[in-house]
Amino acid sequence: MAGKICPGCGKANLFKSNDGRECTNCGFKVIENTGSKGKGKECVICGRARVFNNKCLECGAKYIPGKK
Repeated sequence: MAGKICPGCGKANLFKSNDGRECTNCGFKVIENTGSKGKGKECVICGRARVFNNKCLECGAKYIPGKK
């Protein structure tokens, strides 16, 4: 079974480890961000799921809640 492509050596040896992924060929490590609270809402400007606290962290768009 092949793993993901390693950015370090270019071979398909990047396998899941305890804290992310690690290459069995060159030792390259990718550590997952465990402090994240998940995906944000999808931004209507850039389309990325990076909207937290009414602001897009990707493109900087600010969301102002309207009155109902």
